Amino acid sequence: LGSGDGRIVLGAAQRGIKARGVELNADLVQLSKEEAERLGVSKHAEFVVQDMFKADLTQATVLMTYLLPHLNRRVRPLALAQMKPGTRVVTYAFHMGEWQPDQVAQASGLTVHLWIVPAAAMGEWRWTHDGIGFGRDYTMNVTQKFQFIDGKATTPNSPVYLRDMKLHGDKITFTLTEEAGSSLAQTHYEGNIDGDTITGTARTNNQTESRPWKARRVGGRTLIEAL
Repeated sequence: LGSGDGRIVLGAAQRGIKARGVELNADLVQLSKEEAERLGVSKHAEFVVQDMFKADLTQATVLMTYLLPHLNRRVRPLALAQMKPGTRVVTYAFHMGEWQPDQVAQASGLTVHLWIVPAAAMGEWRWTHDGIGFGRDYTMNVTQKFQFIDGKATTPNSPVYLRDMKLHGDKITFTLTEEAGSSLAQTHYEGNIDGDTITGTARTNNQTESRPWKARRVGGRTLIEAL
């Protein structure tokens, strides 16, 4: 977004990557197209005259910007709303405000930030699981700030403790500790978020095989950041 003279798009195209540059300045777009022709990469490099805040990001696997921080902050909610969980956002030099990068790389005095787009994990989730030897109903309330999540879990029968919650793209993992008869059971859950469903596996204590589990979101917002 904001491709300027097109050098980043052209660099990607020269490596065989299909890339699109969005730029409001028509003269720079024409210059970029001419350079793509000269380099022989027109099949991989596309340039359009467009307001970058109206760009369609739904098909992007990587979004790259070289924008000042206040512009990156305006791009941020668009990326979070449109890009698929697990896709990447990269900025050269400047950050995206409160959204902490997953990785920062520096070389030759240059700084690049990387973010992995997280799934929307917030809200109230419910499921039934029989990992402790009998079926039990669970409710989990999750709070989220970008890729960082936290929550509390409950059952109708006994206390349950939720810890080690992590989110990476669409993958969520956490551990529940609960009473199972006269002892404590620990169940490690992992799954993938797809809309209002989590589908995955869970393993309790030293079980040799994981059991399938599925949770449904029954309440709560599904946008990480308001547009």
